[in-house]
Parts: sequence; structure tokens; C-alpha cells
Amino acid sequence: MTDIAARAAAMGIERYIELLEIDGTEYGGNLFRLTPNYLSPNPVSFRGNTYDPAPLETSGFAFDLSGEFAQPTITVGDSTGLLAAEALQFRHCKLFRVRRWITDQCYLDGEDPGTGDAFGPEEYFVSAMSELVHGSHLTFQLDNLFSIRKMTLPNRKMMRRTKNPDLAFPGMGLSRLR
Repeated sequence: MTDIAARAAAMGIERYIELLEIDGTEYGGNLFRLTPNYLSPNPVSFRGNTYDPAPLETSGFAFDLSGEFAQPTITVGDSTGLLAAEALQFRHCKLFRVRRWITDQCYLDGEDPGTGDAFGPEEYFVSAMSELVHGSHLTFQLDNLFSIRKMTLPNRKMMRRTKNPDLAFPGMGLSRLR
């Protein structure tokens, strides 16, 4: 178990830090590293990268056991207009990658222990820009890789590895195309 997992299990994440990357470099765009760091107005450094504080709201990242993929949304304050310009130039940032890390302030660069432990990255893609208010904010809807590309796992019949019926869980099954 990593140090951050042990701290979370002990309910010890005291200074919760959320870090987001909005990456359009695959399409000729820019890479935005943002944090809604309410602990300080200064940029934070994590694993050698600098994340700028920005008004940022995230929702819908929670997973449940229903089998549905999470469909989060992020709302980013954009007083400089840089992200809005990117959205207008690159089809509302559609298919830009969004990566999310959650960590504690003590794991940031320059802190003690500063090990870079984090949960993540969770990786999503921008599926739609639902709101653009110039000089104020943008709202993006996110999806995971399977949802964006309308991919599904193929139908496969799972075969047991063992012939012993007494085993409650036979391990990973061998798959054969139907």
C-alpha cells in the first residue's frame, strides 16, 4: 500500500489537493495545468510540473457499482481568455485529454516528504463544451475512452481454467470468441 493510500485509509488527507491537466497538444493546442488550490494563491509544483491556481469546480467523478462509467463535468474560470480562445480554435476542445490527480499538500514538490504520491491519474476526454461565458468560465463534459469512441468489449465466452468444481473462484478465465 502506498503512503497516500495508507493515509486515506486512516482518514488522514488533511490538505486535499486536486490537480487537473487539460491537454490539447495532440491537436496542436496547449497544455493547461490547473488546481483549485484554495490553500494558497500561488502555483503548486507536483512531480516537476507547475499547476496554476484557477477557479475550478469538478463534479461527477465518483464511481458506483451500477456498471455505468462516470461522466464528470469541469467548470474552469477563464478570466484571461486563453482557454476560451483554445476552445474556439479547436472545436470546443473536443477530445482533449483531461487527467486528474488527488494528493495531499505534503506530497507536493518541496514539501516534507514531497514523494509525489497521488491517486491517479484518472484519464478522460472532453466530449462536449456545454457552456462558454467569455471572460468568465467554460464548462466541459467529460467521458472515458470507451464512451467517446463508442467502443464496447466484444462478446466472449469465459472458460474455466480448471475442471475442479469445488473452486469458488477459478481465477481468470480463458476467452474464446463466440
